[in-house]
Amino acid sequence: MVSVDTIGANYLSDIKSRIESKLEIQSYLQNLSYALDHGAAITFQIDRQIDKSRDIKYTNKFTIADLFPNTNPVDALKRELRKLTIEDYIRTVKDTRFKKKARCVSLVKCMKAIKMFILRFVLNFYPILEITLFS
Repeated sequence: MVSVDTIGANYLSDIKSRIESKLEIQSYLQNLSYALDHGAAITFQIDRQIDKSRDIKYTNKFTIADLFPNTNPVDALKRELRKLTIEDYIRTVKDTRFKKKARCVSLVKCMKAIKMFILRFVLNFYPILEITLFS
């Protein structure tokens, strides 16, 4: 499963995905919790280039506004990141175009009865503590 916002001509051949063990995911979630507790910079792109050609209801901006009305998106996402569990895990992706980048972990949460929101993010500890979300 590849996100439609990132599919490009050569993109699919540059992706390596795998399913991590429960121990690896638990460790990753503990690192995420540590990062959130210690002031990690959270980067979230509310307006994406790909969203310009999409129906408004399929954009990050709409989804975040619909799920978290009248809430700062970064605060809402930080709160939701803290709620993630091993059961939310989908897969881990390594984009081979960026050899030194950390792996991108995909987890999913069901919200508002039928709405699914996939949280894809990279957690970096060096050179700074940073969480980059690619919802």
